Amino acid sequence: MVNTNLNSERVQPWHPADIIAAVRKHGTTLQRLSREHGFSVFTMNKAVRQCFPACHTIIARVIGEPRQNIWPQFYDAEGARLSARERRRREVASTVSIRRAA
Repeated sequence: MVNTNLNSERVQPWHPADIIAAVRKHGTTLQRLSREHGFSVFTMNKAVRQCFPACHTIIARVIGEPRQNIWPQFYDAEGARLSARERRRREVASTVSIRRAA
């Protein structure tokens, strides 16, 4: 699943329900992945919405997609984690471009 915007090369983040469905489609659950990798039972559930690089790597491996395609708001195009400052800068830039388009 690749959600791309026609106006730019930026990949849109996956919806949390799509991530959960993809994990289930590959024969496991987020809770099972958490237990198998030594995390608290609901850690993978939190990772779907928040920045947990270790969990993102595990989920991306199960789904078969690079983590930067699933969570582009947390990683650059090469898969390196973005700093909080860079994430905020991108968020503000996208808000400004949406306002200009309207």
